[in-house]
Order: sequence, then C-alpha cells, then structure tokens
Amino acid sequence: MQLYFHEVGIKGAESAFPKTVYKKIKVKNIASFTSNQEHTQKVLNEEFSDGFCNVWGVPKGAASIIKKIRIGDIVLLVRTRAKDGDIPILCKIKFILNESSPE
Repeated sequence: MQLYFHEVGIKGAESAFPKTVYKKIKVKNIASFTSNQEHTQKVLNEEFSDGFCNVWGVPKGAASIIKKIRIGDIVLLVRTRAKDGDIPILCKIKFILNESSPE
C-alpha cells in the first residue's frame, strides 16, 4: 500500500467533488460506458454490493497519478495547500477504470 496526495485546487474541488466523491454513483452507470460492460459490472457488484460507490474522476492534467496508483492504495485529495487549505477526502482505491468516462 502506498500513500499519495493530489492537489485538486479550490476551483476543481468545488466543481467536481459534489458530482463525484461526495455523491454515490450507481455502479450500473459506470459499467454502462465501458468496453466490457458485463465484466466491469460483475467486478463492481462484488466490491460494492449495495450497487453504489463514490468515484474520483481524474482529469487529463492529473493523469500522472492514475498511472501510479494501485488497488489498496490511499489517496488524499487536497483542496489547496494555501494557508487555510484542507484535505477533505481520503480515498482507499478499490477499483481502477482505465477508460475515459463522460461528464
């Protein structure tokens, strides 16, 4: 297990967090846009038996971190490193989808 941190930035956090890491997403929706829907659905259902999970969508600018992380790693999502900055999200990686997804 590795520990990573990623500075999202205030603008990115305010825009993306309410739609992703602060919201439960249906695993069925995630699987629906993958190239192997059945397999993805099966894996997600095994990991998230209630049919929902939180997600972290990584924008192209942050792609370097997604290349490094592995299942079981911990990621701290930093809003900002400014004086009054905070780290509102601690994620344990349970599944990695290496395909682009819609908004």
